[in-house]
Amino acid sequence: MAQDPSGAVLLTEGQRRHLTTTLAQLEDHLSEIVALTRGARSPGARILLKVLNDLPHGFGEATREDISRAKATLAELVATFDLAPPTASPRQTVQALVTHGLVMVEDSVSRRLRSYGPVHPDLPRVLDPLLERLHEHFLGLARVLPAPIFEESPSDLP
Repeated sequence: MAQDPSGAVLLTEGQRRHLTTTLAQLEDHLSEIVALTRGARSPGARILLKVLNDLPHGFGEATREDISRAKATLAELVATFDLAPPTASPRQTVQALVTHGLVMVEDSVSRRLRSYGPVHPDLPRVLDPLLERLHEHFLGLARVLPAPIFEESPSDLP
């Protein structure tokens, strides 16, 4: 009778990376849910976000068992497939956030807004300098990081 292969040999390296990344994201989601139910995840002072306290009364208690079981199943999956957690790097996370911020600013300049409707003739004069300033602030964040994110190149900003 053939023995069942261990879970570790059932995955290709690409499948292993995908499964590890997916399970890590699910773990993040569970942690986020727990933090939100406890009111521990406060976004801080925000200009463009209004947080409503609209979770049902008792949500945290009602979901505690499911969250605990989900975490246990995650642990079982990790053990079954001998998955090694990826290393988290705050520097890389900040680099990714700054880079994404730069791209979002560049995608918001007036000439890029044409795909959302006609652009008012005065919009470039008002919007683009403010976005250019915001872009510079994000570049300032990038400059403080120990390793450069990218070489500065001409952007889409005027």
